[in-house]
Amino acid sequence: MNRLGCRPPSTFDKDAQEFYNVIHKYLTETYKGKVPVRNLAVDGTLGGPFATLLHTPLVGQHYHGLGAAIENIPGLTPFQREIAILVTAAKYRANYAVAAHLVKGPAVGFTTNDIESIMGGQCPPSLDVAGTTIYKAADHLVNRPGTLPQTLYDGLKTHVGLDGTKHLVHLVGLYSYLMVVLNGFDVQAPEDAAA
Repeated sequence: MNRLGCRPPSTFDKDAQEFYNVIHKYLTETYKGKVPVRNLAVDGTLGGPFATLLHTPLVGQHYHGLGAAIENIPGLTPFQREIAILVTAAKYRANYAVAAHLVKGPAVGFTTNDIESIMGGQCPPSLDVAGTTIYKAADHLVNRPGTLPQTLYDGLKTHVGLDGTKHLVHLVGLYSYLMVVLNGFDVQAPEDAAA
């Protein structure tokens, strides 16, 4: 649930219907074969962050489009992306995001100890050089004011390339925005967070 509530499809205007159609397709294709589909109730109501974005569907369309574009920037593996996302989640402590990524982390190769380290503000010792550099850069971007130091920027370029560097910076920005939205509208994790 969230502070704005969930809009049933019967209340949609044209913009909400267009956004809903995009997200419905995304969710059913992403979670094909999994029942229930995450963030999509049996009656068609959207949950999670999509429920809040449905209240501002033009923003939702742009957010979803930006997320899809960032995901298509090459250079980071799913494991490396998750490092940056977990660091951002550790900063903002958005209930929904923390629960979701406690589930997603192990699915891409994180141990419980790795996740606990990151959520506790520590770089896991198990990370390789690229992973450690990603951790340090993401941590700087979300926890320290000012420009990313040149040494971290150069380290990213060395270990994940220029595309990976671009991907990381945009990803941390995207997830920072998402965490603020989740916290502002108090988006709660589902009771069965593993769903």
